[in-house]
Amino acid sequence: MTSNYLSKSVADLLLKHRQKCADKVEEICAIYGSKVAYRKTLVVERIERSDDPRLTEFYQLYLSNFTLEHEQESLEGFAKVLDFNWDSKIQRDYGPFFEPIILLRDPANNELVGAADFALYAYPIQSSEYSGIDASCQLNFLVVRDTLRGVGIAFDLLNHVEMELLQFANQHTGQSPHKVFTTIEMNNPRRMTAEQLDEDATAALMDPNDRTIWWQKQGFYRLDLPYVQPALAPGGEACRYLDFFIRSKFSTEESPKEIPSFVIQEHVRRFFYVSVGKFETPMDDNVEWKEIVEFLGRHPSVKIIRT
Repeated sequence: MTSNYLSKSVADLLLKHRQKCADKVEEICAIYGSKVAYRKTLVVERIERSDDPRLTEFYQLYLSNFTLEHEQESLEGFAKVLDFNWDSKIQRDYGPFFEPIILLRDPANNELVGAADFALYAYPIQSSEYSGIDASCQLNFLVVRDTLRGVGIAFDLLNHVEMELLQFANQHTGQSPHKVFTTIEMNNPRRMTAEQLDEDATAALMDPNDRTIWWQKQGFYRLDLPYVQPALAPGGEACRYLDFFIRSKFSTEESPKEIPSFVIQEHVRRFFYVSVGKFETPMDDNVEWKEIVEFLGRHPSVKIIRT
């Protein structure tokens, strides 16, 4: 049900889109027999380099979902980070890390139906950052073609990202089972104005509250961290209505109730300096980064809020 904090025109837009997606699901089931059968036909592809011709194709799908200018990454930004995958100095100073893009393609019409951009960070046993946690993932963007909502494509993308994370942990730590976690940024409806809520819902064709519920069902919970994302490009604005969510996969024990602060700091350091700042923003002097470091310095661990 659409939340009552949205304007009537936006609420009506979301209801129409929900029906459009339901009709598409019905059509897929009529052709393939089930949503699962359809998803099994999708082809997994991977972008690792900036000269990959599929990067432009991915970016068009990305723009169809992320239409808000201050939340929007540029094509050049994606290309620059892909180049960092092969920069030995950056890998030495901020690695081991790798930031690929996974694509899902419908071979029936050659159309991209979903994509995920994410960064992988490993913490080898011999490194100073090792805490018993082997690797982490920053899931930057998860995109599904808006007419295919409800098919289960986002769920499949998450599974592919998690498999990549576990493989990365194995590659760089050489031990198993692994302790890993994945983080995401998420718009918090309670920190947004009515205008921002309408703008967000119109751009995403999704109620912001429904988005939060979906991610929580996938096991993501909010970190008790005063989080602000720095501007994605010089001259841009920081995004102040985001929360930082985490999903932990600790196979040897119950999911933790908190994460060591120095692990979160190292994870966010790599994310801010590499993926967000791209070494174009002087992150050493960045107010948002310094405030997070100051907070983490006062707390030995960060709680995971599960309510």
